[in-house]
Amino acid sequence: MKTRRELLFCSLFYMSISPLLARDLKGHLEPLFSHGKRLEVEVYEGFPTPEEFYKKFVIMPKPVLFRGGAMLSPAYRLWNEEYFLSFPESEEHLVVVEAEKKENRTTPGEEVFFAKFVRDLHSSGQYMVSSVPQFLRQDVYLPVPISCPNIIQGNLVQDMMWLSSGGTKSVLHNDHAENIMCVFKGTKEFFLIDEKYQDLVNVTERGYSDVDVDRVDLYKYPGLYEIEHHFAFIEPGDCLYVPFLWVHHVRSYGLNIAVNIWWRRAVENGFSGCGDTESRRTIQGLTFIGFNALYDAQKKMIKNRLVKEVISSSGNLSFGQLTEFFQKPDVFGPDVMWTEDMSNVVKKMFILMDQSADEIITRDELDQLQGEDWDQIRMLSNELMELAMAEYDGPIVDDTVTEEQWEQNTIGNAKEEDAHIEL
Repeated sequence: MKTRRELLFCSLFYMSISPLLARDLKGHLEPLFSHGKRLEVEVYEGFPTPEEFYKKFVIMPKPVLFRGGAMLSPAYRLWNEEYFLSFPESEEHLVVVEAEKKENRTTPGEEVFFAKFVRDLHSSGQYMVSSVPQFLRQDVYLPVPISCPNIIQGNLVQDMMWLSSGGTKSVLHNDHAENIMCVFKGTKEFFLIDEKYQDLVNVTERGYSDVDVDRVDLYKYPGLYEIEHHFAFIEPGDCLYVPFLWVHHVRSYGLNIAVNIWWRRAVENGFSGCGDTESRRTIQGLTFIGFNALYDAQKKMIKNRLVKEVISSSGNLSFGQLTEFFQKPDVFGPDVMWTEDMSNVVKKMFILMDQSADEIITRDELDQLQGEDWDQIRMLSNELMELAMAEYDGPIVDDTVTEEQWEQNTIGNAKEEDAHIEL
């Protein structure tokens, strides 16, 4: 298997080829993932316990297909168009739909009444991408692997219901949360790229790539040339785990109904009080914090830690000191081997914060950063965390720290009043 450096070199090499040569490459102007080494996603019959799921698939992230996992939910048996329209609430409940089945993230969705959308499902070409309506939430069980108090209480990010007549195609994208997708009707094809190949796929800070998934221009996107990818064919009743930041592309076929659940990455989980493999807990009444709250919490945590570090460094922070900060055992752990790739990410972060370009970060500069700057810093911090996890050489233990605990431990008891600020 090629290393990240070798793959990046190949990508840069292909950037230098002519458009004429690009036309001769296998896969040029063909659908995404038509070529390249394909790895079948591991299949697990039913659901594992939360502890087995965490230790086998989350600590060292890899996707897994849970065969028959969605069959536990009443939605698998009940959900169809007639059932949806049997609820009077469907006439007045608004859902968000996309106008086209080929995803375009530059075009905002629109709101329509759920009943109208269902009646027009096979003629409108619209695609519902919206939270599960309240009157249907009792039909969806929380996947067994995440039926734990530490996840349910404050760490569920968002639920999403996907409903179409089939033929949908997502953009190439990643998610900044862990994800389990359960399919109740129709089939889906999932193509996934290990996050270690992130540099090759042109997924930007927005979380997606502009590549045309039906006609891949390999001259414009050379990193996608024969890229290694994982593949899962999801049938009705199956669920798929998509790890944090793994880039993926999804295609659906036939009347298609699915629900996915996103939850926070790196949630502390002692597995006390978790459900067993036959756990039945609906999403009715559960609280989902939403991606905006997740991002806001991350940005606040990062800013507070950086401000505290600047104060402890007499008001000035050099690139070397910023690097030393991220190398502290309480940031990514005591057994992380620091790499050149990690230094490059820290350098990008430093340049963003050093607004005066004088090789020093000050408290004033941190205060002057705008929301979009902190969004980029948050993205870079996530990238750095992924690199750190890839280099982790210590024992696997279940002592992950939540964002709230990290913030409390590092700034909650600080005496400096200035260290705790709001974005």
